[in-house]
Amino acid sequence: MGPFARGNRRSLGVLGSQPDTIGERNGLQVGHGTGSKIGENDRFGFACITCRGVTIGFPAAVAQLYLLRHGSKDYSMSMKSRRRRLTRIARMLMTCDFLPLVYAVWVRCRRLEFSGANYVSPENGFSHQHSGGPVLAKVIRSLAIPEGSVVLDLGVGTGMSALTLSRYFDLVIGVDLSPELIAAAKRNVARMGVGNIELHCADARAFNDRLDRVTHVYMFNPFPEAVMNVVLGNLRRSLSRAPRHLTIIYYYPTCHKAVVAAGFVHKRDFQFRHSHKFAIYEAGSMVSN
Repeated sequence: MGPFARGNRRSLGVLGSQPDTIGERNGLQVGHGTGSKIGENDRFGFACITCRGVTIGFPAAVAQLYLLRHGSKDYSMSMKSRRRRLTRIARMLMTCDFLPLVYAVWVRCRRLEFSGANYVSPENGFSHQHSGGPVLAKVIRSLAIPEGSVVLDLGVGTGMSALTLSRYFDLVIGVDLSPELIAAAKRNVARMGVGNIELHCADARAFNDRLDRVTHVYMFNPFPEAVMNVVLGNLRRSLSRAPRHLTIIYYYPTCHKAVVAAGFVHKRDFQFRHSHKFAIYEAGSMVSN
């Protein structure tokens, strides 16, 4: 196990283990869970949480504004994108909702690679956007992940979501079709010293390695419906071979109808401020087929 296994919250942990009061004020509207308290190892200069993010949140906002003006190649964005980001920063300053900014600055301070070219063709997958951080952590905490759980991260990209997931699962299996993104993910995992993440450069439609061990599937709208149907078929066959409880955590669920049509039961949604919807599905009748 790496340093971000369950219960060990050095460095990365604080960005995914805020008390429920923080979760409430940051817009958790559906499916609020009990959460977890901040441990002694969660402090690493993040005492601002006890004063609701203001201490580090304002400097984080200033840092984001500076990066927009003087940033590196990661910030070579269009004027329209810059205006959208400035609008988000202004909204966060007005609402004192600083956690996304804090996470963004933390990622840069850690020199993690969170963006990069994606050479996957449009018919096989969409361009990469990372989804790790405090919002994903709130959703995972609310699901009460059992010991020994294994999550499959489809479209893992640069591994930011896998780093967050690694705190709550015994094993994270990340799959991506882009060699460049997988290489970046391996560098990020190595930089953070995490030992419970496996990364595979593979087509999700053909990936069956260790699939029967998977108890959870996480994805951030990684591919179109044609690919999704094949992946869901693979999961159905896996459940027939090894009946078990399986949960799908689907961020920005554009293929919702396909998931339900494949026999998975839509259980609940999570909607956060400044975020897409998370949909939670569980294995339905196919387990007994």
